[in-house]
Amino acid sequence: MPARFRRLIRSIALLLTVGAMFAQPALTAEVTDELAALFDGTVLDRYVPTESGWLRLYEGVEAGGSDITQRTQVQLHNVSSPVMDSVYLAGLGSEADGGTVDVALEWAPSGTASWFGPRWTLKLRSDKGLLIRGDQRVAEITLSNAPPVAGHTYETYLSYNADADTLAVSVVDLTNGQSVYEGEVQLAPPQDVYYPIAGVKVKGPAGDAALDAVDELDRTLSELVTFVHVASAPVYVPVGSRLTVGTRREDGSVLQVQRFASDERVSLLIPGTSAVGGRFEVYSEGVDGTVTLIAQNEDTTATVVDLPASDLPWGTSQLQMRYVSPTEDVWLTDSVELTVGSVTAVVSTLQVDANAKVLQGSVRFVTDAGRLHADLIVEAVLTRLEWDFGMRRYREVQSLRISVLDGTFDLSDPEWEIPFRIPFPQPEQPGLWRVALQPRVDIDHPVPVQISNTSERLFSTYQAAQNLDTLPFTIAVLPDTQNYPKAYPEILTRQAEWIAANAEALNIGAVLHVGDIVDNNEVIQWQRAANSLHALDGVVPYVLAVGNHDVRVAFTPERSLFDRDGSLINQFFTIDNARAHSNLGGTFTPGRLENSYSIFTFGGEKYLVLSLEWGPRDEVLSWADEVLAAHADHKVIIITHAFTAPDGGWVTTDRYPV
Repeated sequence: MPARFRRLIRSIALLLTVGAMFAQPALTAEVTDELAALFDGTVLDRYVPTESGWLRLYEGVEAGGSDITQRTQVQLHNVSSPVMDSVYLAGLGSEADGGTVDVALEWAPSGTASWFGPRWTLKLRSDKGLLIRGDQRVAEITLSNAPPVAGHTYETYLSYNADADTLAVSVVDLTNGQSVYEGEVQLAPPQDVYYPIAGVKVKGPAGDAALDAVDELDRTLSELVTFVHVASAPVYVPVGSRLTVGTRREDGSVLQVQRFASDERVSLLIPGTSAVGGRFEVYSEGVDGTVTLIAQNEDTTATVVDLPASDLPWGTSQLQMRYVSPTEDVWLTDSVELTVGSVTAVVSTLQVDANAKVLQGSVRFVTDAGRLHADLIVEAVLTRLEWDFGMRRYREVQSLRISVLDGTFDLSDPEWEIPFRIPFPQPEQPGLWRVALQPRVDIDHPVPVQISNTSERLFSTYQAAQNLDTLPFTIAVLPDTQNYPKAYPEILTRQAEWIAANAEALNIGAVLHVGDIVDNNEVIQWQRAANSLHALDGVVPYVLAVGNHDVRVAFTPERSLFDRDGSLINQFFTIDNARAHSNLGGTFTPGRLENSYSIFTFGGEKYLVLSLEWGPRDEVLSWADEVLAAHADHKVIIITHAFTAPDGGWVTTDRYPV
């Protein structure tokens, strides 16, 4: 095989191994010491020749036909040996000499192989057809396709209850604590007496063997597996039973859920005992360690219990399920973690205060918990960005980490806000910066805290124009930037930075955007546009007009669809931001920027900038007349994306119905 193919195969094998590490099965329910103590029987072993090979049987004690549980521990040494036929993790036979295997829990290579070894199947097999699937008797039922791992030790419980004709199965990898399989199957009516058996089957000749052949077989078997423990007890144990916590579906089943609001209901699916006399109990463990019985099931069938979430401890806690045997011993335990209630930390959008040379923000907590204490740490990572003319992109040239908030706070209200300030980088160096907040919250209650809107934005530390009362002054105009937020966001950022960097030298007093800020009215494009234009905050005021692309809400094969009220501009350029950075005087629709006016003073004269929607409506024009009349002493600049048509008339909406 060429070396490059060997390297490829090793690489694939490594990927599969890593994938298996991340695809572990769930942890299993735990067997208590009281149950494990029942299995202390003497183990005998012997060889039984079969048509396909030798079978080494480990026989436990006779245990009758009504209740029997077998426990085995086996270590697998070689899972790729060509002589390996199968491993009988556990089984039941109707003859004392072990020659007949009525039901076997068999783990075996499936007969097919990949480049990485044989494929394995864990299945229940009955040569007598005692297994029931649906309403049919079958010879085998596949339980899992998980392969064994060489060097790992596996513990198996196989428990039979004749009253319910139920066979409970649990296979656990003791090496990593993971469950291979847990569940129950139905059996046909049993024999009068069952004997527990386990063993390993190898490929070889049938018939009696000479002593040297037996010795050789013994050495072969010891290289494959070691049965550490094989024992049985005349009891039934519903191994593999798990507690399910969630919400009840319409059909009565339970959908697994781990988090609940305080006003929701929690559904507990408690398994049935299958055996008369035993019961399952469910306890709630509080934050202080107290344990309270909240539900139980003594029926042989599963039941669903509904509880108000408010009856459970607030925060993250454990629900514990115990199986109590007919002799009042606890044989099985299971636990499920759930969370009632929530805490969300919402980081506000950072605002630039150029006069104070700080960015201001806050963390707002929203909780249904009542009174909480929180340790809150907020760090800001400031990164200076510099335009690389050769690469035509921004590169990071400096990074600072500062602590802006560190303390313990009493959250006594459902909504509580903590302000903070981030100073401009020192020593002062005019430039473009990116700030990213990294908040960490530690609540004194064990509940996960969700942090939303971790606020990353651009800002600049350039000097604003200082002589706007004198001539000359400059107004910058940005037309139709839609392709930049769509595909080239750094170009719009570079334009905004250039304006900010030249604001003092060119006496730039305002930036007017005449519409089509974005190409498609989509969140990602508005995020990019806002991030770029925020580089002007605190340096040059900017006024935005809305174009047809900014109100485009959908596409069809024939045409685009537009909605005047559907623009996302107000989500990313808020009224508060406009008051702070656009000299906002008022709006046609409260809380919306599609039609607005701003007030400026340039060269000793007052100016009114009127921004009108694309193809303004009559009522908007009436409002504009009122604004102009109220500011008759102002010079007026009107910006809009489209107002007049090529023929000199007004733009109609026939082409762009809105």
